[in-house]
This record gives sequence, structure tokens and C-alpha cells, in this order.
Amino acid sequence: MDSDQGHLFLSALWWIWRQRNCFAFKNHYEGDVWPRRNIWRMVADSRIVWGKDMYVTKETIQILWQRPPWDFVKINVDGSSLSNPGRIGAGGLIRFSTGNFLVGFTAFTVLLVTFF
Repeated sequence: MDSDQGHLFLSALWWIWRQRNCFAFKNHYEGDVWPRRNIWRMVADSRIVWGKDMYVTKETIQILWQRPPWDFVKINVDGSSLSNPGRIGAGGLIRFSTGNFLVGFTAFTVLLVTFF
């Protein structure tokens, strides 16, 4: 894939994902012209920022779950928000030191206060 196709592909993915989220979370549809116009603008901007040729290097990093000490449990959590303020979601799980699953949880709500 040459750099122009790569810019176009990544820009299209971004704006299609954004259009989908606007509809899914805000029940708002911008129409077909909005993403197309922004895709081409993003391609033009990326050429200016990165130049015509953009090279990507890949490095694989292995990330492993680390066991807690014996007779302990480990809590792993993550969360995200659509905007600030806006819809938020969080989830997590608790595992024994053996790695066996104890319990999982999720939460979804609307954040009405901006903290910063």
C-alpha cells in the first residue's frame, strides 16, 4: 500500500468510526457528505504533517498479567468517556493469585459534572 492509500484508509476508518459514535451515543447523524469532506481534509493535513511518504515501524511488546503474592487478589479496571461531561463506562475483574476468575463488574452512567 503506498502512502496515499494509507492516509486515505486511516482517515476513512477514523471518520467512519466517529460518525458511528455520533449516531450511537448522541443519536445524531451528520449525513454522508460530512465524513467524506473530513476524510479528504484529513488526508491533505496528514500529507502536510508527515510528508508524502510516511513510514511506520513496528515493534512487538509482550505484556503479561503479573500474579499477586499468594493469598492476595488482583483487581484490574479500565474505563472511558465519550466526552466531558458525558457518558462514561467502566469495568473490571478480580482474580485470585492463581489467576482464576473471582468476579467481574461493569458500570455505565452519565457524568454531569466536569472535574477539571
